[in-house]
Amino acid sequence: MQIQRSLEQAQFPPLTLFLRVSRFVNRAKTYNAAMSQVNPAGATTLGLVETLIDLVKNPDASRIEVAMASYNLDAQGLKIREGGKHSIALRSFEVKDMNTDTQEQLRQQIEARPTSCLMVLWMQGFAKESKLGAATFDPITNNRKARAATLDEVERFAISDYIQRHRQSVEAESETVH
Repeated sequence: MQIQRSLEQAQFPPLTLFLRVSRFVNRAKTYNAAMSQVNPAGATTLGLVETLIDLVKNPDASRIEVAMASYNLDAQGLKIREGGKHSIALRSFEVKDMNTDTQEQLRQQIEARPTSCLMVLWMQGFAKESKLGAATFDPITNNRKARAATLDEVERFAISDYIQRHRQSVEAESETVH
């Protein structure tokens, strides 16, 4: 509507208007073609993949996971509350290597559902000296975000869930050793 009004107000002769629109469309096609070569349709953004490749190669990194979380929404698209807190849906994807199958599974997981939180979580170091590593990504572009001073509710939930699962696996491993 706004485009039509501004075009009508501009009073361009039809040929001039056609040429301006054609130039705009050609620029858009050129830009889209260039971007498809940089990041082909359906490909995961390199920031996420590069981070995972670096972690897989790092011998001190273990339990590497991609955590994807979003709020559960009702039929009207409003956030569902349970027990005074927002209901959060969490999906995690463990990464042991970065072969083409893993990358395809990762792409499918990311595209499966809208995500408000995309993180890579891992443990750095071994045993009691291990520390949590975390990298956050923009859920729309999958580009790595700058380190934030604070975490939002969904990010805190994803980290808490990861730590709880890590503790359970460490306890299960120690029980099998003894």
